[in-house]
Amino acid sequence: MHKQIVNFYMHVLKRNYVDIEVVDVFFVTAVTSKRNPEKYLPPGWIQRNRLVMIPVLLRDHWSLVVLDVQNSTIRSLDSRAGKSRAPLFVWRYLLSTSWSKKKWKIEKFENIPQQNNGHDCGVFMLQFARSEANQRLPDFSQGDVSRIRKIMVHEILSGSLFEEP
Repeated sequence: MHKQIVNFYMHVLKRNYVDIEVVDVFFVTAVTSKRNPEKYLPPGWIQRNRLVMIPVLLRDHWSLVVLDVQNSTIRSLDSRAGKSRAPLFVWRYLLSTSWSKKKWKIEKFENIPQQNNGHDCGVFMLQFARSEANQRLPDFSQGDVSRIRKIMVHEILSGSLFEEP
């Protein structure tokens, strides 16, 4: 899935859930390359929000890192049960900021939907973000992806979310 589509959909989520913040898809790349990641962070990105959603693209695979600000938790949601290093990149970045005073813990979700191919990770990641915003566990499967894609196209074109897919 293209980075700009992910950014757009994440901002559609933000418009529907005022207590979340979304971070640009280029943030983690900037963190890993040490190239001014702050320019990808919105003002007040942690202070005013319940959750901060960070879409991550590493080695052609999308995953999601969620900062649960209230519980000082960094959650990793990955549709390929691999060992994503994305939460560590985010944690290291937080240690370099004023937010280092908080004791952040990393939490990896194990029992979440998993993709069984090499091309649906973007859909999975965006649905994980939607579930997090709704404060629900992800409840879909690989068999739902075709239908979810169609719904997401309409949501992107309309700029607003429909009922839960």
